[in-house]
Amino acid sequence: MRIDLKKDFERVVKCLAERCKDFPVYVNAGPGEDENAIRLITLGFQFDQAGWIALVFDTRPEAACDGEWQSYIEENAEPFQGWFKAFDDMVENDSVLSLTQHNGTRRSFTANSELQDIAECFGVMCRDALLKARKMGLFNELPLADDCKFSVEEHNGNYAWLEGDISKDAVSDDEVMDSMRRAAKKLSKTMQIEYWIGQLDHVAAGKLGDASTMVYSVEFILKEISKLGKTAIIPLLKWANTWADKPEFRPPETRKKGENISFPNQHALFSVFRALMEWGTKIPDAEPHIHEYIQTAIKVRRSDGHFGIVPFHAARLLHYNYDSYPEPVVEESTNQLLNAEHFTGGLHSR
Repeated sequence: MRIDLKKDFERVVKCLAERCKDFPVYVNAGPGEDENAIRLITLGFQFDQAGWIALVFDTRPEAACDGEWQSYIEENAEPFQGWFKAFDDMVENDSVLSLTQHNGTRRSFTANSELQDIAECFGVMCRDALLKARKMGLFNELPLADDCKFSVEEHNGNYAWLEGDISKDAVSDDEVMDSMRRAAKKLSKTMQIEYWIGQLDHVAAGKLGDASTMVYSVEFILKEISKLGKTAIIPLLKWANTWADKPEFRPPETRKKGENISFPNQHALFSVFRALMEWGTKIPDAEPHIHEYIQTAIKVRRSDGHFGIVPFHAARLLHYNYDSYPEPVVEESTNQLLNAEHFTGGLHSR
């Protein structure tokens, strides 16, 4: 089935206009006292168990993204039944969900797709609809506090966004990080690992996702992953192996002037293996995944003969964190791992 968020975008804006128009002066179906100024405007949504949006005005003096808006869904919800119908068909009938994002980009999802990836499509659309509504002046007549903030949240925490200042289109790094932590905190430990690795995958692909405003997004994501303990190590290495056959450097013949010499995946992968070395990774089950990465990655070669640098750092992980591995040696002019056979053969921890 299909979902056209390009059409739904305009409908969401119209729903926001109606909600603002109907905002009562003395009775507010939201957290806080009716006569107080609005300090937080949350656009909530859901698509996987029901389809709806809900615009909730929070007048509490200490208004925060604490989930309190969810107590006022029923009074403020506008149905988008097609969202759930299409999602349910994908799950129950193993069909493909064809989704057109509000910017025209087309995405396809299956029952095996990450829920956060689907939620992000809806969340970004709702965010941009909220910003458009503000730009149109739809909130100008409301009793807004000077420090009123805008936010978007998925009902189950699969997407969250917070804007720091209604006079700005940008959101600060701290606010992005806080909203990501809140979104992850609501998930099970397994789902938290999947969430953060999904964010890492966005960075590696050059699609920074929720981390789009952060200069050190990879380091932030890995720091959050480290808090989840050793159970995150194998999923992290399995993720690294999905990128093992991808080039790290842009071909010189296609690289544009001023363009970065390396692809975004290089920094992400380098950071992963460096972090694992710092964490003191030494669990037997991790070793074969590191071997697998090196064995695949050393075959990727740029047109001018240069290899990637990450296999060397993966080999260093084995050298420093496991017994009997030699110091990795590379050819400086090409980055080729000269003693690769020591890092792709038999396992040393078994």
